[in-house]
Amino acid sequence: MHSAPFLAKLALFAAVGLLSIYPTREFLSWRAALKQGRVPVVDPRKLRRIRSIIHWELAGVALLLLFAALMARGIGYFG
Repeated sequence: MHSAPFLAKLALFAAVGLLSIYPTREFLSWRAALKQGRVPVVDPRKLRRIRSIIHWELAGVALLLLFAALMARGIGYFG
């Protein structure tokens, strides 16, 4: 049987991975402008959205570390 921190950690890992798709695609779309030595033109709303997603990702990584520590201590183990 799996522990609650393990399942939460697994779900968070998947969520952080899915959240990273949007910023990664945006960053990759900037390559053409960067190769030409230009600064990519980005809508301020899009920048706020990317920044917000990255903040959520960082919070998810912090929670992953917390759940890993809980797992190491055996907290939440059903069995």
